[in-house]
Amino acid sequence: MKLKSINVPHFKERFIQKNDLVLPRIVVRKVKRNLFFTIVSAYDHVIASISCGKAGFKGRKKMTNMGAQAVGRMTALILMKKQIRFCDLIIRSYYDRMVRYGFKSLRRFGTRFFKFRQIMEVIKKGHNGLRKRKKRSV
Repeated sequence: MKLKSINVPHFKERFIQKNDLVLPRIVVRKVKRNLFFTIVSAYDHVIASISCGKAGFKGRKKMTNMGAQAVGRMTALILMKKQIRFCDLIIRSYYDRMVRYGFKSLRRFGTRFFKFRQIMEVIKKGHNGLRKRKKRSV
């Protein structure tokens, strides 16, 4: 395949394949009692990983709206410091209350500084009872 170069505002000239821009992305994961925002560069290197614990919320205070908003705010600050103007957002959990508050504060805090090209929701499918039973160890 032939590599082409294109000009995009706010980007240096890059060589890309198939006319797809390779952008940094923010991966949002929610586990049982925590919320993670991970900023990944265009070349799959982790720039920063922010969680409710890093934002200063410990114990049961992690799963509050304030904790999620603090994570979104810290993510926006890191994006501004790294001068990332465009990025993709990948949500790897169900879009529930915690993810919504984190995303809203990220978007509200950084509306002038960066924009999302696309927002994807990637959820693993359940096995719906088709999985084999766990074997008992004796």
